[in-house]
Amino acid sequence: MKAIKLVIILLLTSASLSSCSGTSSTSTKAPNETRKKTDLEQENLKGKIKIIKTIYDDAESLKSIKNVCLPVKCDEHKNSITYYDKKGNLTEKYDYYHEVNDCYENAWYEGYIYKYNDKGHKIEKLIYRPSKVLRERRSYRYNDEGELIEEIAFDTDSVLRWKKAFQYDKEKHTTHISWHKDDGSLDGKENYKYASQGGRLEKVEWAWYSVGDNFNGCKTYKYDNNENVIEETTYNTKNELMTKRTIRYDNQGNETEWLNYNIKDSIELRRTYEYKYDNQGNWIQRVTREDAVATGLVERQIVYYD
Repeated sequence: MKAIKLVIILLLTSASLSSCSGTSSTSTKAPNETRKKTDLEQENLKGKIKIIKTIYDDAESLKSIKNVCLPVKCDEHKNSITYYDKKGNLTEKYDYYHEVNDCYENAWYEGYIYKYNDKGHKIEKLIYRPSKVLRERRSYRYNDEGELIEEIAFDTDSVLRWKKAFQYDKEKHTTHISWHKDDGSLDGKENYKYASQGGRLEKVEWAWYSVGDNFNGCKTYKYDNNENVIEETTYNTKNELMTKRTIRYDNQGNETEWLNYNIKDSIELRRTYEYKYDNQGNWIQRVTREDAVATGLVERQIVYYD
């Protein structure tokens, strides 16, 4: 679901707790607010991009990669074609199964179409099955401040499936997200905590609660001085440490290394990423390695607006 060389690391004090607080979300006022990022910026993409075609584990390209061992996990990755408008908004995406170990043919799988209002707010998402058969429609509602306050999912007959409601603090940071079933009853909620770092607020804690306000686990985050997550820690329903992950980045803002630790703080997995870039600074090839063995190859064909 991005960053730079880890030269100077500023750690958030409230994110360095040994467990999650398990309380409602709070925040500290940040001196400066930043504008909302476009879809392209959220994906760390640069330039006026029109189309991205993403291809996983192309057999011909794999011939140039040393020490390859691909797992048989066909459902994990799908080829895709993604379209953006000139404002950087995601407008269409189509996922395709890809051929890995003869699991699937290269077949159209699922499609997504997004619509926006004249303020640039996403107001609708259409989810299609193959042959453009509508599977689900989602609508989005905003308040006068332009904050998303509701996401509603409907089936093909416009019958309510579920709803999400969003709450914010005075600095327009999400503090609560509540999930509701089709009958309106609460299905669960997410709480967020923030702390100030270098004049900005960063999300330092995420927690999930099921019906009855039962704590179902959480994650805490630490950042570098370029707003990149450099540590993510997961806790279980007893607020006990489960896993920890540290992340490094390159000069283009892309992840170069994951280190996964167990509860004894021993490294369980080391995953690295190697990139090739185009002249806009966007990667067009990424090789994933686990303990030096190549376990994945992703290539992107990027088309830019003139």
